[in-house]
Amino acid sequence: MAEVGLLPIKKGSTVPEATILIVDDEKPFCYAVAEVIDQIGHHETLIANSVPEALELLEMRLPDLILLDLVMPNTNGLDLASMLRSKDAWASIPIVALSADTRPETKISALTAGANCFLPKPFTIDELRIIIQPFLLEKSCNRASDTEAG
Repeated sequence: MAEVGLLPIKKGSTVPEATILIVDDEKPFCYAVAEVIDQIGHHETLIANSVPEALELLEMRLPDLILLDLVMPNTNGLDLASMLRSKDAWASIPIVALSADTRPETKISALTAGANCFLPKPFTIDELRIIIQPFLLEKSCNRASDTEAG
């Protein structure tokens, strides 16, 4: 069963409430990133330590953003990115590919598989914030437009 961590939104956050799915086989890394996201000020973090766990979580809840490690045992992050892009319900979820492998061909493979961008490991809090904020702000704007229209 996938682990789910709920993190409270920080008061005065400049980015509205969001759900972020972290997919990485290294549990300590997932918890560290969840803590960073808490510092940035997002509301909910879902953690999956394998592709099957990620798929299980995606069936239950659609995140606003996915942070996806490319190198995992069995099914890797590239395969999951391709799966996400092939299913209508998941195709529009932004994906940030994560990897310590920063060779150009790795980045190209991630983007070709469907990732929106690539963030090399390790990264700083500021680097993560700069990468994810535009996706979450766009989600917020779309949600506000839907509310006004409806």
